Amino acid sequence: MNAAVSPALIRPLEFLSAAECSVKVYDSIRDLEAIRPAWNALLDRYRMATTFSTWEWLSAWSRNLGAARSPLVLGLFDDCRNLAGLACFSIAEEAYCGRRIRVLRMLGDGTRDSDNLDFPAAPGYEDILARSVLHHLRSHASQWDLCAWNTLPLGSPVVSSLLREAARLRWACSETTTVSSAISLPPTWEEYLSMLPGEERKNLPRYARRLNSRYATRVYRCANLETIDRSLDALFLLHQGRWESIGEPGSFSLRERRDFYRDLSRALLDRGWLELWVLELDNKIAAVQFAFRYGDRVFQLQEGYDHTRPTDRPGYVLRGEVIKALI
Repeated sequence: MNAAVSPALIRPLEFLSAAECSVKVYDSIRDLEAIRPAWNALLDRYRMATTFSTWEWLSAWSRNLGAARSPLVLGLFDDCRNLAGLACFSIAEEAYCGRRIRVLRMLGDGTRDSDNLDFPAAPGYEDILARSVLHHLRSHASQWDLCAWNTLPLGSPVVSSLLREAARLRWACSETTTVSSAISLPPTWEEYLSMLPGEERKNLPRYARRLNSRYATRVYRCANLETIDRSLDALFLLHQGRWESIGEPGSFSLRERRDFYRDLSRALLDRGWLELWVLELDNKIAAVQFAFRYGDRVFQLQEGYDHTRPTDRPGYVLRGEVIKALI
C-alpha cells in the first residue's frame, strides 16, 4: 500500500494519551547502533514484523543505496525507557510534478528494493506512535513538503491509526494499493503438487528428473561466506545476462546494488535468516535464488538463471526445489 500526505488546515493535536512516553530523534544510522538490542526486542513483540523492518536491512540499504537521503528515525519510549515504537524515514529533494520538493519517504524506499516497510510498535502503543509521528511532522513541517510512504503492508495497525489521525487533522491524503502474492505451504510436497494446475503438476517433477538425467545436479543453500561470494557473483552475472539479452538494464547494473546485496547477505547469514539457494549443473552454477526469512515466512527477492538453457529450465526447477526444501 502507498500513502501520500501533505500538511493542510492543521488543527491543534491532542498529543499523547500516555504522557509518560517520550520520543527521541535519530538523524544518523550510526546513532541507531545503541538501540539495536531494543530494536530486536521490539520486533519480537510486533506480530507483523518482517526482515524489511530490521536493523540489518535498513542499515545495509542506507550504507549502499541511501547515500543521497538524510535519515530521520523516531523512537518512541515508554515510561520505563523501553523502546515501544519506531518510525524510520528519510528525506531528500526530488522532482515532483515539474518541481523540486523535499519528499519524506520510509527509510529503505526510493530504489525499488524494499517491501513491507512498516511502523513496528509494541501492543497498545500503536495510536501513541501514530500521534507522535504526526506531531513531530507538524512541528517540523519546514523540513519536508510531501510524505510518500510506499509498500506499507495492509493491516498495519499504526498505518491505520496514521490515516485516521491525518484525516482528523484534515491533511490531504491519497492512497493506492497493489496486489502481492504468497504461498501458504502445506505439510507435504505431495500436497503442494496437488494444489497446482494439472500441467504444472506434471512439469515440475518432470523437468527435475530430466536435469538429473542430463547433468550431475546439485541444489544447496549457502551457509558460509565462501559460498555466498561465489553464489552472488553468479546471481549478478546470470540475472544481467538474461535482462541484457532482451535490451533491458537489469537490477544489478548498479555497483551500489551489488554492494548492498553483499553487505546484506553477510548480515542475514549472521542471524540465520539468509535463504540463498543455488542449482549447479556439472559443477557450474546455472540458477540462483536470493531470499531470506523472518520467523516462518520466506521472502523471495531476486533470481538469476542461465537463459541460454531454455529447454533445461534451471530457474523453474530451482524454484520448485526451494519450495520442496522449505516444506
